[in-house]
Amino acid sequence: MKRETLPKILEAKNISLKCLEVYRTIPDPDLQKALQDYKSKVGTPDACVFFSPSGVKFSKMALAKIYPSMQETVQWVAIGPTTSNAMEKDGFRVSVTASKPTPQALLTSILEWKQRHISDSGDGRG
Repeated sequence: MKRETLPKILEAKNISLKCLEVYRTIPDPDLQKALQDYKSKVGTPDACVFFSPSGVKFSKMALAKIYPSMQETVQWVAIGPTTSNAMEKDGFRVSVTASKPTPQALLTSILEWKQRHISDSGDGRG
């Protein structure tokens, strides 16, 4: 899911740019089966982390089919602000957004959220 940030900046400075498609993001054809297998073995997850806007786009329908009430029961986590915005646009109620898209920032944000909610509810589930 290409963003137009760089082309707009370059255009504003009258710098020409030729875009080339070097890869294409496609959905995993086995996602729905993998989710169904997970549900059969484990049940509903406590949280679900998205790492990209394309992950949100490609997962939403499969998640809704396998876990129809998941929107209300799962804590939704985004690796960064761009992914969080995509999640919100698709109707996800985002609980945690990492301040920047790095593994450390993601972990820190999840732990901070969990600590706040343990303090609020006493059980860590929010």
